[in-house]
Amino acid sequence: METAEEKLAWLASAHASRLAFEEVRPDAKANWLNLTSNDFDDLIAVASKDVKASKKRGDERAIFKLYGQGVFTGRDEWLYSATPPEALQKADAFLSEFGRWAAQRQFGGSVIKWSRNLKRRLEQGKTESSSAGLIQLAAYRPFTALN
Repeated sequence: METAEEKLAWLASAHASRLAFEEVRPDAKANWLNLTSNDFDDLIAVASKDVKASKKRGDERAIFKLYGQGVFTGRDEWLYSATPPEALQKADAFLSEFGRWAAQRQFGGSVIKWSRNLKRRLEQGKTESSSAGLIQLAAYRPFTALN
């Protein structure tokens, strides 16, 4: 654990022609920094698409057979906000835009991202209303402060 000054002094006095160099070759996964012998491929998987699709019990070699993406709105920009009043305002804006298209019973080029389910709700004439009582505190992505 030399100091910066000691390292610089060594570099100033060292001659490259007299130094022994070690050839570094990347490992099987193209890593060449901090080469280690890791056994990650030998460990049991946390989750796996193959295990999830498996029909035979003996093929299930993972800690969890089922997994998903968790809470997924597809409309984060409309449904998440730093404060409850702002979230309610965003939800109201979304519902207003949706209502505009629902009145015509058609969807079109708007700021709404039209999913299959949202199109179906529009075709069925289903609408929603917002309420401050429906706002829930949620952690939106890692490192987002909760208010």
